[in-house]
This record gives sequence, C-alpha cells and structure tokens, in this order.
Amino acid sequence: MITKKTYDLLEAKLKPHLEAIAKDIGISIRIGGGSFRPNEGSLKLKLLSIGENGKVVDTSADEFKAFAVFYRLSPDDLGKTFTSRGHLYTITGMSRRRHKMPINATRSDGKAFKFPADYVRICLSGGLNPKLNLVG
Repeated sequence: MITKKTYDLLEAKLKPHLEAIAKDIGISIRIGGGSFRPNEGSLKLKLLSIGENGKVVDTSADEFKAFAVFYRLSPDDLGKTFTSRGHLYTITGMSRRRHKMPINATRSDGKAFKFPADYVRICLSGGLNPKLNLVG
C-alpha cells in the first residue's frame, strides 16, 4: 500500500542520488509534488538551469519582473514583504497559469504560499486592517 509515509520515505532516499546526478550534469533537480493512491503514485521532478553566477535560475522571479505591471504591481515589488493574518511574507515570483492566485510568496518560516494579485497589492499599500485583514 502506498501512503504519505511511503512517498516521504521515497523522496528522502532519492534526494541524495538526484543531487549527485544534478551536480554531475550541471543542473538542479527538485522533487516537487506528485500524488499517490493506495496502489499507485507519482513523483514530479523539476529540472532547473544553473546561471553564470552559480545560482538556480528562478523563472518565477523572471516572470514576476516581466508581467507584474499587468497585475497593477511593480517589478520592484519582487522581494518586498507584506503581512497577512499576522505572518510576514516575501514576494518570490509569479505563475501566470494560476489565474486566481498568481503571486508566489514565502512566509517567514520558509513555507511557500500563493496569493491573489489584488490582495498582495492591497497588503503592500497598507490598505488592510492588520488585526482583521479586511479591506477598509
């Protein structure tokens, strides 16, 4: 039977091998997502380029810089922080394929979240009541 525990164990065992392969061929490999049912499962691998600076090329950040204006945000908003429900978030990028929640942000504890662009714009402008997180 395939469970969440099986999935997590497999991910942990694969990670060092994938890191070695990635280093050997000069890319970054991340296990990102997947699914499982009682008798089958799948893992999703994400292959990422390494830039000239030695860091992983972040297509999400590039997408934010290129398309932020279409969401009434500024390309300079990338990396800015905002507060939502008592937590601090940093804008890390965008995925335009997610129409309702295109903005990627990371909470101060490192967990990734998605937000609607209008909500982020209002938070950045200080337009939310910080206690209730309601407009007005």
